[in-house]
Amino acid sequence: SSLQSKAGGMSAEQIVDAYPKRRSDGTPIIPGFVRPIASGDERIEAMDRVAADLEFSAGDHLGLAYEIEEVMVKKYNEGMNLLGYAVAFLSDQKLTSHEIHCILSTWVHSGTHACYAEAAQHPPGSFFPLRCRDIDYQGATPRPVPEKG
Repeated sequence: SSLQSKAGGMSAEQIVDAYPKRRSDGTPIIPGFVRPIASGDERIEAMDRVAADLEFSAGDHLGLAYEIEEVMVKKYNEGMNLLGYAVAFLSDQKLTSHEIHCILSTWVHSGTHACYAEAAQHPPGSFFPLRCRDIDYQGATPRPVPEKG
């Protein structure tokens, strides 16, 4: 784990540098960091307030997560996401990785159910309100598709 690497003498920067990189821009692929559309996660500040109100203090895992975030922001302009925060926080509460997976799988389930519930309120075929012919594509010209056979 990253915490074991730190205990072994690695800095947060060395831990970040050890992760595999995306081919497109060299950003490290670290679960719990980087979001597809935004950098950082506004929900973390709210979670920190709730944790403080409940008298939780940041433990070693969350402390290291913030150190890694500092490196990620400085070098790649990418911050921690809510998943990274939650895993670090729950690890500090001494939950096992299996227990954390079980708890956080409910996030996926609830998101799936919310999407289904919203989609079920609309008529069939209304998911994407545009037809393909409505899109004014101005990129490379289409290449021919070989026929089957």
